Amino acid sequence: MRPDWQRRVRPGRRAALSSGVLAVLSAVALSGTRGVGPQSAAFLLCGSPGRTSTSSRLDDVTGDRGTWEQGDVGRTNPLRQLRPGGRARRSLTTLAATDGEKQLDTDAVVKYVAAASIQILAIAAFFAALDTAVASSGVQVPDWGVFLLFFGLSIRSRIFSPLDNARPDINKAMNGEASGGFNDRVMPSWTPPGITFPIMWILIVAPLRAASSVLIWQQVGHFCDITLLALMLHLAVGDTWNTVNNVEKRLGAAVPGVLCVWASAVFAAFSYYQVVPQAGQLLAPTCVWLTVAAALVADTWRVNNSSGDEPLYPYLGDTRTKFWFSAE
Repeated sequence: MRPDWQRRVRPGRRAALSSGVLAVLSAVALSGTRGVGPQSAAFLLCGSPGRTSTSSRLDDVTGDRGTWEQGDVGRTNPLRQLRPGGRARRSLTTLAATDGEKQLDTDAVVKYVAAASIQILAIAAFFAALDTAVASSGVQVPDWGVFLLFFGLSIRSRIFSPLDNARPDINKAMNGEASGGFNDRVMPSWTPPGITFPIMWILIVAPLRAASSVLIWQQVGHFCDITLLALMLHLAVGDTWNTVNNVEKRLGAAVPGVLCVWASAVFAAFSYYQVVPQAGQLLAPTCVWLTVAAALVADTWRVNNSSGDEPLYPYLGDTRTKFWFSAE
């Protein structure tokens, strides 16, 4: 037997009552989703993410609610027929760009890798030519000649690079000119005096590189050797980094760049140590110096990036990476 309240409500009235309850619940749900957008409200009412299209959710992100299409109302749920407007068709890349994210300069990255590759290949060809000339002439190369060769390469290896590898001008830097290369950025408080750098490279690092290379040359007997080329790879990476940091002044990209320089120095020292342990030990101070230099480069980026707009990669902007023989 049916309860009294069911007997008092006729079937037609029960249907009307159910419709009214659903209408009230729908109104409450819609009123509770203000600020979310009609697409999100449709998702809540339908109870399935499949009822809301990807383009409709993109409208919520862009703020473009789309346009109604005539003839849709009455056939299906109009909330599901909401079509995205013109702005809603923007790609996610465009959305990221409008948020201030800087785009990677892929052209620069390709040229960095190409420049280092060209430089090491050019040095290898030069070494091969030297070996051919020495073998054909029968001349015995003195140790001091080998020392001078690698000392000169440690200082001027950039002559084999297709990039602009100009070093900072010490005289301009001492006079406080920004074009000198040291005064164009804020340096950390613990930065060594500017004169420290040329002293380290010319009087300590370069002689150690040359002396260790003489030991390797005495062991292998020729120039175009994979061990000696390991040090040349380090020089090529260092020259490319110099372009990034001192010529193009990309403070953010210089941080991972100097880590590559440090890694190549460790690789060269390890390669030398495998052939002549003493030669690898002579390169160890270079690795220590580059560790300090890497910390300085990273801290320089930090103190100059208070606004957070300098990413750790080369980005598209006014700076252009180009080879010295290019027409630009």
